[in-house]
Amino acid sequence: MVMSVKGMLFDFGNVLGLFDKEKAYTRLSYDTSRSLEEIRAIMTELEPEVESGRLRHYEYLHAVRDRLGVRGLSLPDIERIVGNIISPNRNIVPFVTSLMERGVPIGIVSNTSEVHWRYAMDVPIMQELRRYGATMTLSYIEGSMKPEERIYSIALERLGLDAPSVLYIDDILSHVVAARHYGLRAEVYLGIHMSRAYGRQFFQITS
Repeated sequence: MVMSVKGMLFDFGNVLGLFDKEKAYTRLSYDTSRSLEEIRAIMTELEPEVESGRLRHYEYLHAVRDRLGVRGLSLPDIERIVGNIISPNRNIVPFVTSLMERGVPIGIVSNTSEVHWRYAMDVPIMQELRRYGATMTLSYIEGSMKPEERIYSIALERLGLDAPSVLYIDDILSHVVAARHYGLRAEVYLGIHMSRAYGRQFFQITS
């Protein structure tokens, strides 16, 4: 099967980069009497508030401090702990690099927050994509989150392509299903084997 597309949209988390939320939860537990289960529940509750932009950056940091009752941590400490959970996904780098070498339009569409995006941009492939001119559509800036149609529409407009000519990659099935509903070609990212398959046999990019 060969799938011809003109451009790519990527999710960031667990696709272009990896993240470990438990690392932050464990570190925060050192400075609060709350259990890991309580920390996880509170942070999960706050996540859509900050990723949608309903909570601004420092409002979020204050909320983490106050809701968890952390002691001895400044707001910059909390920002570092919460944000410093991101690492490169080296398995996908050869595929993304090959797209850039071929001049394929690339965009990122991500449910994310300012604190996480600062660290995401430290990932080497993200720095390369920024220099390449990849478009960035971020939920906390747009005030819209996947799987809402608006954020996909903004990403497509920035890419300058119509939905059927774009392949979207995400690790979350519901986001992939929504993208397909809105007309994009979309697949769930399954790791290194999928990266290799994309690069070698499943589709070719057309200009």
